[in-house]
Amino acid sequence: MTILPPATLASPCAGNDGYADQSHGGGHGGTGIRIALLIRLGPVIGARAATHAIWGYIGALLIQRKVSLPGTLAILLPIHALVETGVVMGLAGIALTQAFYITGLGTALHHGMDSLITIGLALSMQGLFGKQVFRVR
Repeated sequence: MTILPPATLASPCAGNDGYADQSHGGGHGGTGIRIALLIRLGPVIGARAATHAIWGYIGALLIQRKVSLPGTLAILLPIHALVETGVVMGLAGIALTQAFYITGLGTALHHGMDSLITIGLALSMQGLFGKQVFRVR
């Protein structure tokens, strides 16, 4: 049985999903942290970190298409969880049910909490700067 660190310890820092870079065509937000995780924690954690570029890019496309921030985060939740589950199954050789319960549900919970924090920060920024940063409602 392979023991994997919890998602909060193994994932890149919040904000490294590259939304800003990718929405302007850069597509490389957080590359350095992903390489560091690959070197320090191995291929499973490095690959899980690299998956953030996939859903970060999808999120940037949704935001560009004027999907609300909560809507974008909700659409990304299953993509995030399923892609990371697939990586763990493929690279760590863990069965679907175990990967789903440990990685899939853990990632979904982590994504949900990060989403709540993100929406709260977006609303706070709107109040602070007096203008809409993202469509939150």
